[in-house]
Amino acid sequence: MTIDTKDTILKICSERNDEWSGTMRARLMNVHDLPAAAAVYHQTCNVNFYTKRQLPQVYEADELPAVKKRKVGRPQNEEKNQPFIKLTWIFEENDDEQITVSDLVEKMKEYLSNTESEAY
Repeated sequence: MTIDTKDTILKICSERNDEWSGTMRARLMNVHDLPAAAAVYHQTCNVNFYTKRQLPQVYEADELPAVKKRKVGRPQNEEKNQPFIKLTWIFEENDDEQITVSDLVEKMKEYLSNTESEAY
């Protein structure tokens, strides 16, 4: 893929002027360096786009199976999440007081007393 590829695809988008080309144009406008973004396309879709045929039915949005998006970051421990939020309220309510980390850990232990989780 070269830098000229983006210009070529945008030219074809202008010629096609259909829903698929609108989608392609919107995707490309957010990418400044297409080779660096390692953009890839299905070979059949690529050929159909360049030859001004329609999107293959296999890849139409209605036909695609639901793709499970991978969540970014560490999975949240819901059991510890609510006690942590309660601790943040302590900061908001007592912004003029000094609170030690030990005090916060003790408070979290209180919030987690009915669970098997440990305070952090």
